[in-house]
Amino acid sequence: MRIERIDRIGLELGTLDKYEYRVEENDPLSAVTELRHIQTMSRNEWQIRIETQLRLSCTGNAFLLQGSLRAWEGANEVCHRGWDRTVVRDFL
Repeated sequence: MRIERIDRIGLELGTLDKYEYRVEENDPLSAVTELRHIQTMSRNEWQIRIETQLRLSCTGNAFLLQGSLRAWEGANEVCHRGWDRTVVRDFL
């Protein structure tokens, strides 16, 4: 995780990004991309963390999109959302 500090206001910012792309040889329908992003902020005792994930894959007829967002304040999870969508390829 990359950490940046703003000493003047006592704020610490952290980011971590992970990207993964996969495809099997001679099988375009095996293509998958996965993205993960974590962002943190803290000052003294106060801390927050936000994690997002996204996965894109496909079938012969549709793109499959899955995502999630989770947020914490300290050790308490304050938000959790998830998405699972299918988008018809429509000649793509």
